[in-house]
Amino acid sequence: MSNLLFHAYKNARNVLSGNDETGMKVFPGMFDSDVVSLSHGDGTRRPQCGIISAGVLALLDDRYSPDDYHVMTHNAELETWIIDDFKADGIHESLANNIVLSHGSTSFFDAIFTYYIGKGRRYLVPSSFYHNLIKWSALYHEHLTCQYTKIENDYKLTAEELSKSVSEKEIDTLFLFNPTQTGAIYTDAELMALSKVCIEFNIAVFVDSVFSGTEFNDEERTPQMAKYFTQHPDNIVTIKSASKFLNLANVRVGWACGGENIIAALRDICSAKNPSISNVALEMVKYGVLHCHEYIRENNLESAQRARIIDASVYDINNSLGEQVINTTHKPAAGHGFLLDFDYLIKATHGRIKSGCDLVAYLLKEQKLSLSPADSLGFTGCKVRVAFSSVGLKSTYLDSEYERNVAMDSITIGRVPVTALKIPRRQHTDYFDAGRGILDHSLRNSLHTALANLLKN
Repeated sequence: MSNLLFHAYKNARNVLSGNDETGMKVFPGMFDSDVVSLSHGDGTRRPQCGIISAGVLALLDDRYSPDDYHVMTHNAELETWIIDDFKADGIHESLANNIVLSHGSTSFFDAIFTYYIGKGRRYLVPSSFYHNLIKWSALYHEHLTCQYTKIENDYKLTAEELSKSVSEKEIDTLFLFNPTQTGAIYTDAELMALSKVCIEFNIAVFVDSVFSGTEFNDEERTPQMAKYFTQHPDNIVTIKSASKFLNLANVRVGWACGGENIIAALRDICSAKNPSISNVALEMVKYGVLHCHEYIRENNLESAQRARIIDASVYDINNSLGEQVINTTHKPAAGHGFLLDFDYLIKATHGRIKSGCDLVAYLLKEQKLSLSPADSLGFTGCKVRVAFSSVGLKSTYLDSEYERNVAMDSITIGRVPVTALKIPRRQHTDYFDAGRGILDHSLRNSLHTALANLLKN
């Protein structure tokens, strides 16, 4: 484990909690009730009411019981959808047909590190990854290196950068996040070039694609690297989950595909550590992927709108300050996070603000506003991530009476009624206006005021 990475992770956790380096709370943190958090990674909206009713029905399904082990049962319809979804990515059936389900995508990373225990693997991850990867690798005492990527390529890893890392650092395992944590999507050409390097040097690849399905452009589908590994099936695993595009993070269902041998190994480890996924969770996910296309589309449109709100707010802040204090060259095309570059502050504050952690601590103290330090996502300099999707989440809980009626109808007729897809026709703004307002005010007022004061001193 790189000391630099772990230090960044530890600092980010401390700052977001309002703690000093000793772990003592000394200023406001993201979880405080009076702090406006643009750091939380919750969903965009309450799950669609049909998904909730599917869970209620699953609890009452006398074919199953909450004490049944998932490894001894199957949800055939969901598994068929998963296989077909991987095939739609262009992944050959020799990989797409080999699937494993487990407790969310995080359990797969645990299984990966378990699988490689004692084998002296050397892992590489490019910038814009999920911060807990640092902690997981540290727990297993594994050697994780970050390839700090460049803005010129939207912080995506290039084949040249990968080749250099392989040569200089003897990398044999790659973690690739696609889409990235800051919303970049790899192109087919980029993935093909990376694949050639990986195949040439026999690198094992694990692709985290949990943000696939959140693309802002309804016509765009995240390309998958596995399509280039048909002749090397056990060298790649593609991971997805229900957490982001269905807002079911706490339901904990993830899935993966790959070569027969590697998937069998991961299945064995996952089932030993987490032998059960409830049929309730599986039925909720199944209903979501089969029926909730409009719900998903609306949420993705809202995410795109919020990215535009951030971009417009930053433009006005810079104009007001008379300098390009914030850089938004790197814009998301998917996902729930927007990277803001404050490198300007490093010189402007004479080194008082040098990192994302420094800036986040300042904003918490001065404005009780929480952004996420990008230090622990594999970025250098003074950068932060705005987690925009869940701002105002509780304001999307508008259909409780309708949800109860749909659930009661479901119990009466023994299936989720078609009325679950015909919720009262509200405007997008009914669900999302409050969140948009919080986001806009937090940036145009709280962030702007904090920056103006900082630059005066």
